[in-house]
Amino acid sequence: MSVEALPSAEALQVLLSPDGYYKYLSIEKPATNSASPAAAILNNGDGKEKQEVDADLVKKNYRRLSLKHHPDRKGGDADTFRLLNRAQKVLTTPKIRKQYDLVGLDLDDEEDDNAAHHDETSSANSADEGSAHAHHESSNGADSVVSHLASAVIAGIMQAVVRTALMGFVATFLTRYKYLVGVAVTGLTFLACRIFLAGAASQHVEKRVALVAAFSSFLFSF
Repeated sequence: MSVEALPSAEALQVLLSPDGYYKYLSIEKPATNSASPAAAILNNGDGKEKQEVDADLVKKNYRRLSLKHHPDRKGGDADTFRLLNRAQKVLTTPKIRKQYDLVGLDLDDEEDDNAAHHDETSSANSADEGSAHAHHESSNGADSVVSHLASAVIAGIMQAVVRTALMGFVATFLTRYKYLVGVAVTGLTFLACRIFLAGAASQHVEKRVALVAAFSSFLFSF
């Protein structure tokens, strides 16, 4: 049986009609009983008869019709092409074809569309969630870097302020009490020399202790 491509609108009507998948793909529908001459019957070898369709012919006719109805081709249509794909799947899948043969209509097509739409929506949502998660992690990483930089800058500023304050205090102290500092340094130097010389010239511990006590008293006098 030769296959003839119809305009997309007419083809869609045929595919949606009872037994439309068989009609448009020019496939002979197996009869419900083995006495029918139109039945394509294969023997299983166990005495039982099994009705089948020619899957190779289905695929061959599908390829010819798909060239006509592909959305990228002139005169093509997305809905017709989708239904043509569905027809090829139903006729080549015994379990689905058995259900189709009972009423002559593809009652599961809408469910498959809803499932496909749900899968597409879930995939899109997952992609959006993944993008949002990646953006959130990127934002957290950027915030962490900025936080570390801010902490380092603040620590540097505090160190500079403390260092400047200490240097200013020391400079002020030395300027205001420079004479007192000079006297203290001179006295400390003198006592240190005396202790060193006394330790080198004398072996008496008491004298060293006395010199150390005198040095301590001098320090505490300031």
